[in-house]
Amino acid sequence: MQKRNLDFEIPLTHDQWDEIGRTAAALSPDGSGFRWKPGDWGCIHVSLRDEDAPDLLRQYVSPERSTYGASEREVAHFIYNDGRPYAELLPPSVPDVPGITEGQEAAIERELEHWVRDKWHALMERSGLHYDRGYSPEDERL
Repeated sequence: MQKRNLDFEIPLTHDQWDEIGRTAAALSPDGSGFRWKPGDWGCIHVSLRDEDAPDLLRQYVSPERSTYGASEREVAHFIYNDGRPYAELLPPSVPDVPGITEGQEAAIERELEHWVRDKWHALMERSGLHYDRGYSPEDERL
């Protein structure tokens, strides 16, 4: 998988981003997969967890009780970008799973992109920032 960015195409004010960051920080102790600190104000860290990993991404995390692998892997950063937020996708830093075809890898990339977009929309909603999600070409590919 390749490192790349996803534009959310939603402008945010400084105060709106601050609210999103504070919401991410408040959700963090509950195992939401978000991490944000005021000292790293422009970046919200997003982790894939066994509890919410979609099927194709589950191979990159292990159950909490497992002694092999990690139960959580950082897979994205939400970046403020002067009011034009985007997600920086970070492919899981694990060895390639043997036997994965190019088609399967493309499906995993689409699933990661969809999952990250869903996490963004969920965080926006939990922050009290409502908007019409609208149509996205990515929705057609899933």
